[in-house]
Parts: sequence; structure tokens; C-alpha cells
Amino acid sequence: WLYTGISVNGDYNLTVNPYLLSMQTSGSNFAPMASYSTAWENTRTARTAFIPAASTFTLQVRWLSTWPGAQCQGYSLKAIVISDYTVPTRLSASNVFGCTYPSWSAPLPAAANTIVCTATYSSPYNLIAWTYFGGHELQSSGATTGFISYDGDAVGPLTSTSAVEGVTSTYTTSWEGFNSARVKYLTAGTHTSAMSFYAQSGTAEAYFNGGGLLGLYVPATSSSQVFSSATQQSVIVGSSPTQVCSVTITLPFTATVWAEFSGGAIVSSGSIYALVDFDGDTVVPLAANDLTALQAVGPAYTETNVTKAFGNGRASALSAGQHTISIYARATVSASLFAGLDGFYVQR
Repeated sequence: WLYTGISVNGDYNLTVNPYLLSMQTSGSNFAPMASYSTAWENTRTARTAFIPAASTFTLQVRWLSTWPGAQCQGYSLKAIVISDYTVPTRLSASNVFGCTYPSWSAPLPAAANTIVCTATYSSPYNLIAWTYFGGHELQSSGATTGFISYDGDAVGPLTSTSAVEGVTSTYTTSWEGFNSARVKYLTAGTHTSAMSFYAQSGTAEAYFNGGGLLGLYVPATSSSQVFSSATQQSVIVGSSPTQVCSVTITLPFTATVWAEFSGGAIVSSGSIYALVDFDGDTVVPLAANDLTALQAVGPAYTETNVTKAFGNGRASALSAGQHTISIYARATVSASLFAGLDGFYVQR
């Protein structure tokens, strides 16, 4: 096994048995990646935390391997800090939410929409909600999709044409990381974020293990602070940088922008890199295969020849005005990718 988690001020201690840790920690603090993979594949995890004002804090990516030969390459940590100075009202611990399944393993019956857990939160103001789920999944045959549902707005079966819901897909028959994220603008009131799955008809022995859902919400002054763009079919990616999908936004002020993608990828030969691009800033290093520059922007990478979960995200400080946010990808030979791009911005 290889476990991955994010620690805030040392609170995620991977020297403790992660199986026991997951039983003891709330979803708002725990959503690890875990994998049995013996090939280079995408690794993605996330974390939210409320930190009191005037505090110094340390973020760490932490690993635990039960096999001494486990390796990780090209990893980077991306974070944004949202403070009372960047949103129109004070924040508190209630702005962070999460949930977990009541036991370690959640069965996913075929041809059924399965909600593994649901988090409920209330806001007196219109809001931007961001939600992520993570864990590991397998089936003995067939395929499973996973996605985030807000107030029940997404119900399986969903496909790549519904990628705006952050649909991620896998055919894996070994335990591997399975995750997705989604952002949405919501009006004032009580809302739910659900971790949902749909195992295709005929799928056998599908399970999602060690899963957690986590999220946050912050005040929004406009629905335009949330954006999205989804591919409508699998995009064939070749050896030149390919723009998988894009969205153009107009910022009324200097802003911190978070963007991410979730979906699935399969490689016919070689490998694929994919990443979030702001105004074309990744095209040159992607074309040149500049690994140092690529690591700085946190690409997703895989050599899998079976469709598996694939996604990543990054933040950038952008000036007022128009900007184009894209998913760019490049394969060493040929690959296929479907993904949904979404994100949000807050004033700096």
C-alpha cells in the first residue's frame, strides 16, 4: 500500500495505522489517497482546514508505504488561503465541513446510485461551495463513476457528457485512488454535498474504501465567481499540447483563482501529462517536456492502459480583466482524456 494525506501543523500522523486513523477522524480532516498500483499513475489528495487568525501554520504532504520500494515523482502541493480580508464577512470553523462512511468499506451495487455520505451546512449569505472526496476503489469487473452532488442535483448514471459535475471514472480491478472535486454557487440557506457513485450495469464486486468527503464555503457577491467547462466526449491527445477544454472569465478585481479538473484517462502507449493552464502559461514547458517547470504547476500524470481516475488543480493570482483557463494535455504517443474543468475566485 501507498497512503498519501495532507497535514496541517502535524495533525495527520501517518506513523499511526491509517486504517485506525480513518475510523477516528472526521471527514473534514481525512480523505487520503491509497493505491496498490505497480505502475506510474496519478496521485491526488486534498484537505480543508480552519486556522485561527494571526496563526503560523505548516502544510505537508505525508506518505506511508507498506512496501519499501514505493516511489513518488513530480509531486507538488498547491494551496490557497482565504481570510476575512478577502471575503465580505467573518469566517469560522463552521465554514469547513465533511463526512465519512460509518465503516471502512462501502459496497457499490450495480446499476444503482449510491450515496456514501452527505455533509449538511447552512449559510446566511450566498456562497461558493467547494467539495472533494477521496479514497480508494475497485471492482472485479465493469466500471464505476464517482461525483459530487449538491442538494441532489446529480444522480447516476452520469457520463463524460456530465463532466461539469466532476464525474470521475475507473475500470480498475486493484485498489487505487479514486477522487473528484466540484465547486458551485449557492444561494443563502441550508445545503448538502454528497459523495455519490454509480456502478454500471453488470459491474461486479465494486467497493469504495477509506473514503472521506471534505469541503468549505465562503461568501459570494456574484454567481460569476464560479466558472466551469466540460468536455462533451473523450478527447484524443497526441504528442503536441492539446487544449482539452477552456473557459473565459472576466475578473472585476485582482483575484486569487482556483481551478481544477476531474475525469478519466487511458493511454494507448507511453504516458500523458495534463494540467490546469492560466492564459497559456503551461504550453511551452509542456511542449518541451520541461519537468522542472511542469512540477511547479502540479501536473497529473499516468501510464495506465485502463481508464482510471485522473485530475488535479492549482491556484494563481490574476489581475483584473479577461483570462482564459484551460485543461492542457500532452501524450508521449497517444491517449484519451475526458474531464470537467471548474473553479472559483475571491478578491485578493
